[in-house]
Amino acid sequence: MGLKAKAVPIEPREDFGEPTPFRAQHGPIDVIHTPAFGVRRVRQHPIERYAKRQWIEPRQYTAATKLVEDYELGVWSAKNPEKTGSGRPSPISEATVMALRAYQRAVQFLGIRRCAIVLPVVCAEVDVSELAKQLKRPREGVMELLRDGLDELADHYGF
Repeated sequence: MGLKAKAVPIEPREDFGEPTPFRAQHGPIDVIHTPAFGVRRVRQHPIERYAKRQWIEPRQYTAATKLVEDYELGVWSAKNPEKTGSGRPSPISEATVMALRAYQRAVQFLGIRRCAIVLPVVCAEVDVSELAKQLKRPREGVMELLRDGLDELADHYGF
């Protein structure tokens, strides 16, 4: 006969649904209350986490935030224009075009090698550890390449 596992009852926490003290130390957690699904937690952007832990400098964080803004307004909204009711999609605004051009200039400035590190982390919110596994490189090396790319991006934006 094999080993038999003994069921141990687990007592529910009193603060069920709240972040644990360990999780709360990593920064704010966005909480969204929806009528259909109750409470939904949104994970923190990797760049915000790295800035909070001081793994990147404030100017690097500012440059990454600017790139995210250009990406979301220029690329994302151009691919997914808002619909007004059941009619046609609204036209792309001048701000969207300007943001798209700013994003394209930043990508061209970074070059293909830096974009391979910076864009997944900043725009696609891929954690450096996950990216290092995909690239089969050490995490510290990928983090150093990210810092280098964000420094170049900060120089490009003039921060």
